[in-house]
Amino acid sequence: MDLHVTWGGQCPAELLTQVGEWLERQGDIPGALAYYDAAISVDDDWSLAAYRAGSLLARLNRPQEAAPYARKAVAAASDHAPSWYLASKVSLSCGDAALAFEQAQRALELDENHVGAALVSLRALMLKADWHQVLDFGTTWTTLACSTEARLIRALAFCRVGDYGQALMIWSETTPRERRRFSDVAKEVEASLEAATVGSEGRR
Repeated sequence: MDLHVTWGGQCPAELLTQVGEWLERQGDIPGALAYYDAAISVDDDWSLAAYRAGSLLARLNRPQEAAPYARKAVAAASDHAPSWYLASKVSLSCGDAALAFEQAQRALELDENHVGAALVSLRALMLKADWHQVLDFGTTWTTLACSTEARLIRALAFCRVGDYGQALMIWSETTPRERRRFSDVAKEVEASLEAATVGSEGRR
């Protein structure tokens, strides 16, 4: 497929970003990153190139490389919720749950219906083992009502605070297919419920 770029008064950074996007669609990852970097070098405040490069690297599961681009994107466009969401995902993948939560909250301040940012917030709280805040947070954001992952995290939080009845109710409302999709959390919930059942039977 040939590349066709039409100049309509765009700045050089925008044109370079467009070439990078085209190369990304063709699967040329090194080429795309090279053009995104070129766009940034031309205009350090051009947030789109940093956002595109960070998003690309995050999708490739290269969070350490994505992190500088995510930081640059939010620095250049602090009112752009998707950039804060990208930064939060990258921070979480890098193991910084506290920073991920802070960045996800910033995304939610800009877009209160951003489901992705709400989920990152829950994941970060889970990694911090802040179970009471997980429960408080999970009941605040109606955007999470249909998220199986969010429900399983809430079930795990109920297990951790000793409310196995609530955990079991949520667990019973999920299907085996849903549990397989989020197997890491589901296995913890299942193990906690089984341990609670064994402990209850042992006390009879």
